[in-house]
Amino acid sequence: MAIGEVFIGAFITVLLERLTSRKLLRFLHPAGIDAHLKKWYRTLLTIEAVLNDAENKQTSNRAVKVWLNDLEELAYDLDDLVDKLNTEALHRELKETNETSTSQVSMLRLVMNVRGRRDRTVTRLQLTSVVLESQVHGREKDKEDILNMLLGVESTDSPFSVIPIVGMGGVGKTTLAQLVYNDDRVKEEFDLMAWACVSDEFEAFRVTKIILETVSSQRSDYDDFNMLQVKLKEKLSNKRFLVVLDDVWNESYGDWDILRRPFFSGKPGSKIIVTTRQERVAKIMSQIPGYHLSVLSDDDALSLLAQHALDSKTFDEHPHLREVGTSIVSRSKFVAGDKCLRMDEVLKENLPRNISENVRHFSFIRHQYESYKRFNFVSQIQRLRTFLPLPIERKYFEEFLSKRVLLDLLPNLYCLRVLSLNGFSVYELPDSVGDLRHLRYLDLSETLLKWLPLSVCTLINLQVLILRGCPRLTKLPASMEHLINLYHLDIVNTNNLHEVPQGISQLASLRTLSKMIVSKSSGMRLRDLGNLSLLQGEISILELQNVVNVQEAIDAKLIYKQRLNKIRLTWSNKFGDCRNEILEFEVLNALRPHESLSSLEVECYGGAKFASWIGDSAFLKLEKISFNFCRKCTTLPSLGQLPLLRELSIRGMDQIKVIGADFFGNKDSGELPFPSLDSLTFEDMPDWEEWLGLAHEEEGIIVLPQLSKLYIRRCPKLFKLPILSLPSLCELEARECNEVVLNHMRNLESLTQLKLWRIFGLTSAFKAFVQFPFALKNFEVSDCDDLLTLWPRDNIEQNLISLKQVFVARCPQLLSLQEIGVLPVRSVKIWSCGALELLPNNISCLELLYISNCSSLNMMTTLLDCSTSLEHLTIGSWANLNLTTLLGSVRSYSSLTMLYIDDCNGLESFPHGGLPTPNLKSLLIGDCKHLKSLPNSMELLLSLESLSVRNCPSLIEPFPQGNIPPNLTDLIVGNCGTLKPLGEWNLHKLARLDTFGLFGGYPDLVSFSNDDDDCQRYLLPPSLTFLTLSHLPNLETLSKGFQNLTSLHHLQISDCPKLVSLPMEDQLHNLSRLRIGGDCSLLKKRFMSMNSIRSSRTPGVLSVVMMGHKIMLCLVVDQWRKCRRKQGS
Repeated sequence: MAIGEVFIGAFITVLLERLTSRKLLRFLHPAGIDAHLKKWYRTLLTIEAVLNDAENKQTSNRAVKVWLNDLEELAYDLDDLVDKLNTEALHRELKETNETSTSQVSMLRLVMNVRGRRDRTVTRLQLTSVVLESQVHGREKDKEDILNMLLGVESTDSPFSVIPIVGMGGVGKTTLAQLVYNDDRVKEEFDLMAWACVSDEFEAFRVTKIILETVSSQRSDYDDFNMLQVKLKEKLSNKRFLVVLDDVWNESYGDWDILRRPFFSGKPGSKIIVTTRQERVAKIMSQIPGYHLSVLSDDDALSLLAQHALDSKTFDEHPHLREVGTSIVSRSKFVAGDKCLRMDEVLKENLPRNISENVRHFSFIRHQYESYKRFNFVSQIQRLRTFLPLPIERKYFEEFLSKRVLLDLLPNLYCLRVLSLNGFSVYELPDSVGDLRHLRYLDLSETLLKWLPLSVCTLINLQVLILRGCPRLTKLPASMEHLINLYHLDIVNTNNLHEVPQGISQLASLRTLSKMIVSKSSGMRLRDLGNLSLLQGEISILELQNVVNVQEAIDAKLIYKQRLNKIRLTWSNKFGDCRNEILEFEVLNALRPHESLSSLEVECYGGAKFASWIGDSAFLKLEKISFNFCRKCTTLPSLGQLPLLRELSIRGMDQIKVIGADFFGNKDSGELPFPSLDSLTFEDMPDWEEWLGLAHEEEGIIVLPQLSKLYIRRCPKLFKLPILSLPSLCELEARECNEVVLNHMRNLESLTQLKLWRIFGLTSAFKAFVQFPFALKNFEVSDCDDLLTLWPRDNIEQNLISLKQVFVARCPQLLSLQEIGVLPVRSVKIWSCGALELLPNNISCLELLYISNCSSLNMMTTLLDCSTSLEHLTIGSWANLNLTTLLGSVRSYSSLTMLYIDDCNGLESFPHGGLPTPNLKSLLIGDCKHLKSLPNSMELLLSLESLSVRNCPSLIEPFPQGNIPPNLTDLIVGNCGTLKPLGEWNLHKLARLDTFGLFGGYPDLVSFSNDDDDCQRYLLPPSLTFLTLSHLPNLETLSKGFQNLTSLHHLQISDCPKLVSLPMEDQLHNLSRLRIGGDCSLLKKRFMSMNSIRSSRTPGVLSVVMMGHKIMLCLVVDQWRKCRRKQGS
């Protein structure tokens, strides 16, 4: 499907509806503008009739393509104009005046050049498997990657596997699938092949029929879906097949599960290729990570541009156009024609200048520090509709956006429909946001806003407002009733928001209200929910203790909100005399929801028992129930009869002592309780003593057939419980409970993950179970004071054949772990086992070893047997560590990429001849007080990228003879001895060094210039982007030695009390962030006036924090000169 089709087709449909709006026609009639609307309506009908014919010609007929693009531009402009008129009409309606504006008449100057088109419709063709390979550019590697996945040998229990191809619209997913589908190697590999275009309407019947007709090479007349699937199953039986499902949008696992059922009859090695824009779709349909298709390289994009612009593969016959084409490709990464502009990672310094005026949608790959310089070209695109950072979820803990983007850029984008500032450290939203009258979607999630400006309430077209995860948000604007078109308000995880405005209850169109806080003053009351009849999805109702009478709960009318399927009811976590147990019970009883409910959470409820409707068998769709910290309840409701209940969590029930047979529900003797239960949690139940079984069950056995996850945490008094038959259990966690809990579990043949934390009386993990789970893959044990051994060594090798990970921590009586030496363990982590003396003599396939704070451990262990497999080695707090003994005499640990050594005071040197780790990428050494030197021959560690050495006071010469690893990207040296001059390190030779941190070790360092040696004038390489300097007591200036740091973007300075100057202005213009902290007294005086900038609107300043003797500045220095002029310097 062409992107142009989507845009203009959608616009025509929407515009036809909007142009016939009675409200709009009534508003414009006094000015005579309604006649124009009727004329446009007739013209749009003609365009719609012609459009379908043009869609099928636009890729081959250049004239039609140009014509269609002109139509698209017209549709955009017309939509903008109609939207302005609608907005004015809404404002007038809100003001309740009879004045009619004629100021819009001057805007009605549109020219239509469409004449004489036949009024007919054509069904739009879906994309097929046919491809013209000669016109495809730059997908050779992608094609081979997919072919390798298709034709490669894989081990899987399923007869087929799914290969998702994921990418944005128009990037070439379908084309790539076509190339693979038509490859001769593929045709030879598979017995049967089929192609089906799924599109946005997922119709299992249609797709199944297409596949059946393709693989059988004949038309199918079956109208029954069951017969279709049976026939397809028969046709695929014992055949290796390839099916392509193109353009999948559906995110329902249930729909996919139904469609795929016939595929299981195929021969192992069968494949399904799925193309989709949605990562979630890929995860639902496949266990294989999606193949993410990126945009074309500049060269391939240039070839593609030549193909479509000149019908040629190159610009050779048109050399005068080559420069123009190169400029277009290198300066603007366009995806989906000229309407969408995506600023890729490669566009860092080489920013686009000549942007098409037709661009309407702009997205960009987000960086941690976004300066105005990166976006100044956007001012050329005043009709922009979308401003979207990617990925949607932020990449960094903190992300900063220049204030100039908010103050100078966004207010000029008056056509903006979609604005996302998601994840940026934005503290204040300017009032000018209210001028974006067309705005429909505003995403401010995970920002640092405390409040929204009142002008937000003038955005009467706003449909979606997302404030999810704003930790500082304290209030919403008071006049939110003016947002009459608001459908979706997301305020989840706004813990400092303690009241929502009462005006929200007047938003009759509101579909989503994720959180509602019951007010006891001027905010929204519980009864106000009754006005919001269209609510759907999920809602959290907080502070229910503020309800003063049960009628408020009745008036909320939850029982009539059929589409509200997830409800969380929360009272205050403060239990005291002011709480009314009877009233809270009556309120809970009156808040009965509709029977379509799928999820219920009750938190901090203060009644003595739960409402009668909880557990009612009428709630057939209920899948999740959670009771959290309902500390006054003495009993649990009957829940075992709920047929679809999959997740049950019971936490903080202080008064529960006995869970009786009623808990399992009113089941007949032949029915099992909790037939669908997948996850069960009991947590923080300090007085729970007995868990009784069913009276009619023999020997008190409870069978939970579908339970895969069981968590019993902090239930210290639980001693009596039934025998639990758990044939599907995969994950078990027991924490702070008695060993007897483990004794009562049976049929654990599916258990693969076992976590035991602080199990009272546990001496042996093996003996704790009547039937030990030999299928374990991951085993964790921690804080078990009585543990003496994990399991016996006899015959264990034949049973625990799947064990891959072992974690042991804080078990003070454990002496040996030699029993794991015979197992195929890949990861071993041991922490704080003070009595541990013996590790396994050998572990042949170990990939990760972590040992820390095991003071009694001897040095008999060697890692020789895993020299080819070990990838990550961490040693901490091992006083008598001898690396030579540990590593043995082997010449090469070829797989080792990470080596971390911390707090090993016995370590004085590394093995003679250097580290036998040719592929080491990361080396971290810290708190080794007697270490005198780093390994020899470090210049041979060609793969080493990251090196950190901290708190090694005996180390004075990190790189003797200049043997520095040549490919370092990150180097941190901190709090070592009095180091030799920095100039002797040869850091300027490190062409790839990106990050350098220096923390102490140079009491005499005054400047960063190297005046004594003209041949090595600069101490640091020009590749550096991140520089941190700390605890340099005599450093006075950074002005010298910074001339070559042309790539520096981040500068952090701390505890440099004599530092008085920073690099000059011409050396600061590339900085994205400057941070000054600690004892920098002279700089503090210089920048003290910046405290006033924090609350100002000075462009370029992201944040300024003053805390006592500390000053921390975060500046975007594109406006450095303005800031300095404000300071008078």
